[in-house]
Amino acid sequence: MKEGLIIKYYRERAGLTQTQLGEGICSVTHISKIERGHTQYSSEITNLICKRLKINLIKELEKYDMLETKLHEWLDAMVKQQKEDIELIKEELAQNPYLHFSETKYFHSILLARYHLMQGEYDKSKALLDSCQKAWNTLDRFERSLLEHLWGIYFLYLQNCKEAIAHLRNINPKDYNNHEFYFHLATSSHLMNDKVKAYHYGTLALSHFRETNNFKRILDTETVLLIQMGTNDLCQFEETVKQYHTLIKSCRAHKEEAREMNLWHNLAVEYFAKGFYSEAGEV
Repeated sequence: MKEGLIIKYYRERAGLTQTQLGEGICSVTHISKIERGHTQYSSEITNLICKRLKINLIKELEKYDMLETKLHEWLDAMVKQQKEDIELIKEELAQNPYLHFSETKYFHSILLARYHLMQGEYDKSKALLDSCQKAWNTLDRFERSLLEHLWGIYFLYLQNCKEAIAHLRNINPKDYNNHEFYFHLATSSHLMNDKVKAYHYGTLALSHFRETNNFKRILDTETVLLIQMGTNDLCQFEETVKQYHTLIKSCRAHKEEAREMNLWHNLAVEYFAKGFYSEAGEV
C-alpha cells in the first residue's frame, strides 16, 4: 500500500503516465494495481520502477513512516508550549512529500488547527476542524478524541465554556493518552463557576503533567487549583497565600515572567476579596 502511494507520487511528479513508467518492465495494468496496493509484486519489478523514477524506496518508506512519530512530537511540543520546537517540527513536516495523502493527513490537519489557534487565527482553525469533522467516519479512535479535544480548546478560546465542556466530556481517556484535556475541562468548569468539578479535573490534569514532567503546565494547573480554594477561614487563607508565594518563586527560578505576573494578580484579587485592601495594593 505505502509502496504504491510512493511510486504513484513520484510517477506523477516526473510527469510520466503509467504506460511510460511500465514500458519494458511490466504492463500498465500491473502498474495500476501496484499503485492501488491491489497486487503482489516482486522486488525485481519495484527495483526497476524505482530506478526509472530515480528514488531509493527504503529511504522514501522511512520518510513515510516518520510522519506519525513526528506528528506526536509536534503534539507534545504544543502541550509543553515549546515554541522553538513547535516551529521547527512544523517546517520539518511541511517538507515531507507524503503529508497530505498518507493515513495521517487528518492527524496533521487537527494539529494544524491547534497551531492556528495558538496564533489567534480562529477562522483558519475552524475551517480545518470542520473539514476533519466531515471525515469523522474515517478517523480512528485517537483522532476522534483529538478532534473533540481541539473543538473543546476552540470553544474555550471563544469563552463558550458550555460547548467546550460538551466536546471535552466526549473524550475517552482510554483511547487518548493526552490527558491534558482534563486541564481544559478544569478551566472551563472554573469559568462556569463550578469549583468542585474544576478542582476534580484540575487534580487529574496535575497528575498527568507531573507524570510527563511538564513544568509549565504544572504551574498553570496549580494556579487553577489555588483559585478554587477560596475560604473564609483565616488560617486556611494564610496557607493559600504561602502556596501562591511558593509558585511565584518557582516561576522566578524558571524565568516564567508572564505566569509570575498572573499569580501576583490572582493573589491581589484574593486579598481584595477577603477585605485586606492594603495588602492587595502592595501586591
